Amino acid sequence: MFIKNYLIICLIIWICFNFIISLYEIYVYKNRNKLKIQKDTWWFLPSSNYLLDSWSEYCKVDTRYIFKHYVWFFELFNAFSTIFIISIFLIDFLLFNISNDTLLYIIKIILITQIINCIGYFVSLIYEWIKNKNEITRYAKWWMYLIYYAISSIWIIVPVILIMNL
Repeated sequence: MFIKNYLIICLIIWICFNFIISLYEIYVYKNRNKLKIQKDTWWFLPSSNYLLDSWSEYCKVDTRYIFKHYVWFFELFNAFSTIFIISIFLIDFLLFNISNDTLLYIIKIILITQIINCIGYFVSLIYEWIKNKNEITRYAKWWMYLIYYAISSIWIIVPVILIMNL
């Protein structure tokens, strides 16, 4: 029972974290025309908008956000599926009394779709790398790829852990 409660708390923390990221993704998407790749890192430059400048920094390792707009599908899918999970919790809390098993089943299905979405992001990225081999290190240093993609991989790792243990 303790482990199950612990996992539910982890799920709620994950959903809240992902919700904040979702708001960030939606904000950046709405302002995507202001994204730019700068030679210097945004960490050392004065900034009027840290949210956009930090995403512009990420664009150094994935230029598709500026040059190929289909990549925004992955970000918006994550945002809206997270909002959908929160909506299910609210609907259950306010209107219905869905059994815990049914609620967890629905959430697992949504987490699986988020994993598939993230895998789609990485597959499309690998495809672009193969297609444009010379462009890979044009804007970013090799170590930046390791850091940014390790961070991005948490959208696969955390849901897998949650699904396997809930």
